[in-house]
Amino acid sequence: MTSIDRLKYDGPENGQPWLVHKCRSEDLVLGGQLVVTQSQEALFFEGGEAPHLFLAGTYTLPKSNAPLFKSLMKIPFGRRTLFAAEVYFINKTSHLDMKWGTSVPFQIMDPKYNMMLTVRAFGQYGITVSNSRVFVTSIIGAVSGGHVSDYNTVTSLFTGLINVKVKEVISKCIIRKGISLLDIHHLLGEISDECRFEINAAFSRYGIEVVTFYVESINFPDDEVQLFKDALSKKRVLATLGEDYYRQRSLDILENRASSRFSFGQETLGSGSTSKERSFCPTCNVEVPAHSKFCGQCGSPIEM
Repeated sequence: MTSIDRLKYDGPENGQPWLVHKCRSEDLVLGGQLVVTQSQEALFFEGGEAPHLFLAGTYTLPKSNAPLFKSLMKIPFGRRTLFAAEVYFINKTSHLDMKWGTSVPFQIMDPKYNMMLTVRAFGQYGITVSNSRVFVTSIIGAVSGGHVSDYNTVTSLFTGLINVKVKEVISKCIIRKGISLLDIHHLLGEISDECRFEINAAFSRYGIEVVTFYVESINFPDDEVQLFKDALSKKRVLATLGEDYYRQRSLDILENRASSRFSFGQETLGSGSTSKERSFCPTCNVEVPAHSKFCGQCGSPIEM
């Protein structure tokens, strides 16, 4: 086997972004040199454990393997002794152009108009490894083959989590604001901040920090939007008709009341004038009660 006396990783030859590079060597040399460049960390595994984390710098591995790294020093090359180990180089730079999108559209009830709409959302976010030890031990072991070299391989594990958190934040936001889903676009900044907070809390458990999270668009299928608008138009028409109906009904009631009062007044006046009519006896010219048939003075009949 070819012994390795200098261990360093500068990224893939094609220049593509990388997140983790795993060096598996059965003949890493004791006394060999370890080079960790800026924005990198190196994690050594021995016997399934990862007790040794190296920050940026140039190191010479100790000559003795018992214990291996307690006497780690920056010293010149010494005797070549072979040992088995696994070394992970972790890229600590922030990768800001990660894409996300709702893989499956989800439905939300519009709280203002009580109608269901299918929601799709997408945007961009950035991550960085905040805890290399937690990240490698919790994530790398979950990936088939234990080898991760790019961001997409890792973040694909969190697609479901992102979708769930985005749905929760949008739902809570429209309920809290009391607005329609169709009016949500002016809240994209606020929704983005809440999503970053919620998603980062979940990512941090795996040694990853979400440094940015942007909801660039929240949209709905065109056919549903048209049905939504048609339904709103019908509601507005019915509401307008209803207002006109009740307005006219109120006017009719007022007119009827006024007419009734006028009629009652006429009847009262009529009855009053009748009660004030005067009758006289045609014979003796004495005033007699109204509607009398005979004069009380002379007994003559009274003409009606």
